Amino acid sequence: PVSVRNVCGQRYLYSPEDTTGARDPTLEGVLGKLEATAAKIWPCLTQGELDLTNQEIRGFLANFVSILHLRNVFLYRTIDKVIELRDKLYGAPTPEFFAGPDPTHSGRFFVHTMLENMGKFSEHLSQKPWMVLVSEDAGFFTCDRPVVVDPKSFFRSRSELLLPLSPTHVLATQGVGE
Repeated sequence: PVSVRNVCGQRYLYSPEDTTGARDPTLEGVLGKLEATAAKIWPCLTQGELDLTNQEIRGFLANFVSILHLRNVFLYRTIDKVIELRDKLYGAPTPEFFAGPDPTHSGRFFVHTMLENMGKFSEHLSQKPWMVLVSEDAGFFTCDRPVVVDPKSFFRSRSELLLPLSPTHVLATQGVGE
């Protein structure tokens, strides 16, 4: 058995302290707005009643799915392990290396990565055809990493993405021909 604390929580994951000890609420604000809008359309989305050909709806879904994909603690832990291994092998970076995201702190690098890449993912996803697939059997499940995508082929035209909406409904993008 694993403690809920070890599975479901990490304090300040989306607002790590900066070098002065202050917390930046930017990402929390972005997440709050996306989640508030998602809550309003979720019932229609889970029943397949949204017009997924509408560019505004696809744009919102692309933003929402992008941040769901990027915001998970697995990505944070991966960044943390990479920074730890880099420091073991090569030592910590020098201050003149800090032109981009802070390479010394996993939390700041994680938040920067999300904010930096959300637009790229979103732009790519908004161009794809979307659909809600329905299964009569309760075969879909949700988890802490709900977006299923092959990272090696994500930006290729034939890539597909799946997001379970309920046990019987899944949001999917359709790969288009190359």
